[in-house]
Amino acid sequence: MNDQFSYTLYDELGRVKEAGQKDENSINSVAMKSIFGSLINGYYNVKTLVQDQPAMAIHENELAQMRFKRMDYTYDLISGNVHEVNYQDGKTDAMHHHYLYDADNRITDVFTSTEAHPLDDFYAEAVGWTQDASYRYYQHGSLARVELGEHLVQGIDYAYTLQGWLKGVNSEDLNPDNDMGGDARENHFHANVAKDAFSLSLGYFEGDYNRINTSAPSWQGATGGDLIANREDLGMVTLAT
Repeated sequence: MNDQFSYTLYDELGRVKEAGQKDENSINSVAMKSIFGSLINGYYNVKTLVQDQPAMAIHENELAQMRFKRMDYTYDLISGNVHEVNYQDGKTDAMHHHYLYDADNRITDVFTSTEAHPLDDFYAEAVGWTQDASYRYYQHGSLARVELGEHLVQGIDYAYTLQGWLKGVNSEDLNPDNDMGGDARENHFHANVAKDAFSLSLGYFEGDYNRINTSAPSWQGATGGDLIANREDLGMVTLAT
């Protein structure tokens, strides 16, 4: 049986200031803890997070120097959106994340770098950042497409019913000719995006989804794939490919 237990400490406003694990046989022995630093302008957002792993201190090599890990967060003071996360800034294992948003505060782009660079929002690649993800939305607000990786290793497309329920992800049969985004489809502007690796189809009831433009290649309804859930009491079927 594991002799460790977890704990959480709060400040006077009920905000988490420390969380970790301890050994019940030695109440002062901390297996791991995270210390949340000062808060920004009275907001509940954490500015600094320090992770302490005391077990690393028993080593006499470079592992002992890895006991503490620090993450610093930068936020938009109006929306509260996270702009940057800096992991181990100035250290050899540093990693920096930068996030961009649209006018509706929806995330649009994610960039990473192993060095701290100023970010040019319009041409991030020129200053040492790698784009890891981009997000695009339908005009009515729902997520339409996600592109992953600097080399576009995946394009993930989303279809919804009129009620706004998620109907499917990617082409059900993984055929580029049926993919909403045209990933890996010859002569398509997304031909350089890798072929879809997975798909998901949700069936709520018969006739729950009809394409608006039936003449254009698009996501196909649930006709195949592996059944992963069947709620006959709710009239819902889930298929995955």
